[in-house]
Amino acid sequence: MHPMPPINNLQLMPGPKNGAGKKKIKPEQPEFTQEMNGGIPRPIKERKKHDRFNGMPEEEVCKRTLPDHLTENLDIIIIGINPGLFAAYKGHHYAGPGNHFWKCLYLSGLTPQQMSADEDYKLLQVGIGFT
Repeated sequence: MHPMPPINNLQLMPGPKNGAGKKKIKPEQPEFTQEMNGGIPRPIKERKKHDRFNGMPEEEVCKRTLPDHLTENLDIIIIGINPGLFAAYKGHHYAGPGNHFWKCLYLSGLTPQQMSADEDYKLLQVGIGFT
């Protein structure tokens, strides 16, 4: 059986391999080249610089270090290198907005309640330290 030609500038896209479901129809996307638009290249938009550190230059954030949270007889010591810039800016371990460390720590059963980076020093109470 031969594949069907495109109909009305639409292409038939194959469905799931097991044959379930209907075939999806996707419009053809034109290819953009320099020849289009008279051969004139389009300008590349410059990305806006987002102020992630409340006016503090990134070079200054890079110089910051995180405090150790250590005491005697810990069950777990988490040793980290090269903290993220947001963690360095905040001064707390695993502080990045997309970091799942604190949620995973709770879901693993290592902490009795969900904590946040601002509470990193409280992990000493459950036998966990940072350096």
